[in-house]
Amino acid sequence: KNLGMNTFRFSVEWSKIESQEGGFDEDALNHYLYFCKLLKEAGIGPMVTLHHFTDPLWFTHLGGFEKEENIGLFVEFSKVVFSKLSSYVRLWCT
Repeated sequence: KNLGMNTFRFSVEWSKIESQEGGFDEDALNHYLYFCKLLKEAGIGPMVTLHHFTDPLWFTHLGGFEKEENIGLFVEFSKVVFSKLSSYVRLWCT
C-alpha cells in the first residue's frame, strides 16, 4: 500500500490446495481467502494466478497437461478456487 500499488498478483499452489486428487484442503483455501481479504482491506486488488509452473505429484504421475484427459482436473481445481475467492478477486490468470 505504501508503494502505491492498487493490484497484487500472486499464485495459489495447487499441490497445497489439492495434495491428493479430489481432496481439497479447506485450511489452504482459507489461507488464500484471508490473504485476499487483507489485500482488499488495504485497497489493493488481488490478481490470482491459478497455475504457475508447478503441479501436484499425483497430477504429474497421471501425465500432467501432456494428456488431454487431464485438463478437466485443472478445470475442477480452478472452479474450487474460484468459488472460494471470487467474492474478493476480480482479476484471474491461468
